[in-house]
Amino acid sequence: MKALTIILIILILNICNISAVQKDIKEMKETEPRQTEPAPTAEPDTGITGDTKLYFCPDGGTQYHLDPDCQAVNEQFRPMQETFTAAELNDEKYIQMDACPVCGAPERK
Repeated sequence: MKALTIILIILILNICNISAVQKDIKEMKETEPRQTEPAPTAEPDTGITGDTKLYFCPDGGTQYHLDPDCQAVNEQFRPMQETFTAAELNDEKYIQMDACPVCGAPERK
């Protein structure tokens, strides 16, 4: 009987302690300052301008590249010789091409 009483006391103390901890957590959440969305930042300067040369394989290439020796291109086609400028990205001749993610070719804006 004495052991049962001790166990009950321990259980009651643990329940009270859990309730106190839960209350403390709730109070902390209520007093914490609200996180706000960070202000939008300017796009990083990549050094890419309208004059930047982009490379492609004229024989069926589907991507344009920043690096004429891009590792995504089959070795037999490297280094690529055909070029156009970033200013021409939206021209009809190049509009079907996608930016190469390997060499970091710029996306269209």
